[in-house]
Amino acid sequence: GDIAELTAIARPDYGLITNIGRAHLQGFGSLEGVRRTKGELYDHVRAAGGALFLHTDDDTLVAMAEGMDYVSYGTSPAATVQGRLSPQQDSPYLSFDLVDGMNGKRVTTRLVGDYNLPNALAAVAAGRFFDVPDEAIVGALASYKPGNNRSQWMETERGNSLIVDAYNANPVSMRAALDNFDTIRTDKTPVLILGDMNELGAESAAEHAALLRRIREGRSNRVLLCGPCLMAMEQDFPEGAMGFADHVALAHYLEEHPIHDSLILLKGSHGIHLENIIPLC
Repeated sequence: GDIAELTAIARPDYGLITNIGRAHLQGFGSLEGVRRTKGELYDHVRAAGGALFLHTDDDTLVAMAEGMDYVSYGTSPAATVQGRLSPQQDSPYLSFDLVDGMNGKRVTTRLVGDYNLPNALAAVAAGRFFDVPDEAIVGALASYKPGNNRSQWMETERGNSLIVDAYNANPVSMRAALDNFDTIRTDKTPVLILGDMNELGAESAAEHAALLRRIREGRSNRVLLCGPCLMAMEQDFPEGAMGFADHVALAHYLEEHPIHDSLILLKGSHGIHLENIIPLC
């Protein structure tokens, strides 16, 4: 009912849901609960006769939008705003080509992670709909530099390249971040500093176990894990991984064992407060 309450206040004419994933399950109970609650936005827009900005690569969102007016974005040629990832380059940043109406115009962002492509295309779709010129849209995407602990790239005084994605974490975003991390070309040592994924309710143990399995599949041989959910599974840690009860204990360790000349992924739920570790990276 939270989103229904907000739509009753704001009465939006348009709606955009970026995705539906396994987040906040403790409150919503299940993935279906997440879908139903986010769908309250679509319900309001449908009743108001409004329109959606719809990610047509997402079958769940497409099914939820049945019978509604929408502006589509995605990688399919059928999308109103179509984009595709640029060929692999020696850069950690998202780069993509707009392949409709701009003759393959390339957009290079300051966002880390190919998983941000749908977010960027959503911005293009909304901008165009509200008559923002294409060049202004592309310029805004290229110049935006995140400063909110999401998809940030930082070069630190210790010679580290640091990916800061510590504002939030859930099973979908964690896997996307790890998949992207494994594709980054670098001569630096890969290091994972990961925190708990909070608010997963009854699914927490299974999802954290899946995270540990995914870590074993990756390329990092130095892994630092933080938080009570992960520490409860310490016996199942990948070989060589170290665990810390909280960010304070982790900070003490990093003060005594500083990391140098490495590529670091820093990711966890906001409640684990890994942002406090940034000055030690």
